[in-house]
Amino acid sequence: MVTTRETVKTDADKLKEYAMISAVISDAIIKDLYPWTQNNIGHGYIGTVAIIADWTTEFYDSNLDTDWEETVWDDHVYNFAQKKMEQLGNGEKELDSNSGKPQPKDHYYIFGIEPARAYEEGGIDNLLEYLSNSETTDYSLQCYPKNNHDHSQLISDYSGWDGFMTLTKEEYNLALKLTSNS
Repeated sequence: MVTTRETVKTDADKLKEYAMISAVISDAIIKDLYPWTQNNIGHGYIGTVAIIADWTTEFYDSNLDTDWEETVWDDHVYNFAQKKMEQLGNGEKELDSNSGKPQPKDHYYIFGIEPARAYEEGGIDNLLEYLSNSETTDYSLQCYPKNNHDHSQLISDYSGWDGFMTLTKEEYNLALKLTSNS
């Protein structure tokens, strides 16, 4: 294909598309994402907007070749946002045994770019396969208690790692069991 002025998006076109994607994502999940961000990361509105910006970039980059004339664009963005929110919030709350009210759970992470990619590309099964075949310890499994709101420890532990993924308690335990047996 010959590149012509007509085939290259201008910066203004790209920014407009980013803004539209961001608006649809925000509309789809802001009511759930904002309290999640406050309760689980300790950030407010700016932290929420930063997550939306990351998801906007991810959606844009993963759909460069999509023919939007053939697809209902806003439904596609909306479904993407819902899926990301489900992944983010999956298993993040448990009911308090005394009050019956939702309470934050412990936070589980795996640090390291390669295991984070493995998880992102194929979920927990892909991560476990990566961990079982890895000859290096290019990762760190971490659990932070639900009542510990000192994020400086998390930041300190993450220092030097290039990527991370949040895990559910069950995923963390599977990964921990696998790595303990190695």
